[in-house]
Amino acid sequence: MVCENGDLPGEEATVELCAEMVLRRGDPGPVVTNLSTTMGLDEIARRYGREVHRTGIGQAFLTEAALNYGAALAGEGSGGIVFPRLNFAHDSLAAMAHLLDLQSQLRIPLSQFVREELPHYVIRKAQVACPPEKSYSVLETSARPPGRLASERNLEDGLLLRGADRWVHVRVSQTEPMIRIIAEAREAPAADALVREYTTKVRREI
Repeated sequence: MVCENGDLPGEEATVELCAEMVLRRGDPGPVVTNLSTTMGLDEIARRYGREVHRTGIGQAFLTEAALNYGAALAGEGSGGIVFPRLNFAHDSLAAMAHLLDLQSQLRIPLSQFVREELPHYVIRKAQVACPPEKSYSVLETSARPPGRLASERNLEDGLLLRGADRWVHVRVSQTEPMIRIIAEAREAPAADALVREYTTKVRREI
């Protein structure tokens, strides 16, 4: 997605803008996303009084949860969006149509809407090569002690530690011999620090 001035808001903005369009339209149901997608989506859902349900990583998990929860929308930070009113698969053409529909309703340029109306967080990602036979034991040992983010600890897909304004997710890749580290915070230094901290922990255990 590219704004009218050439700005690239990023793939996380795609799911946020599609959620804005679907929820302002009044489609019933909660929002479904995965554990590694921006907290900005939670803020948009709250604007419209909706819940957010998070799943493991992968389109199959999103689709199943969208069906089970009767979701208004399911999407992830990769930009893949499921519109349950249309079908239960990632649908890039429908995402494009929803974004164009939203733009047609705005009284300001898209770049300004992204800048002023979307929540702003910073996501950082890293990966560490790890032999598949060692990956889960490395993940388990590197997750101890649990660190400072103790308000939520989720083991559904790797280790997710979430605080009030930041989180870190450490998980084994299902497609490559890698352990992935994803972190988000309000400010870049905090996100960078989380990625460095948990990348160091993972490397120490390999």
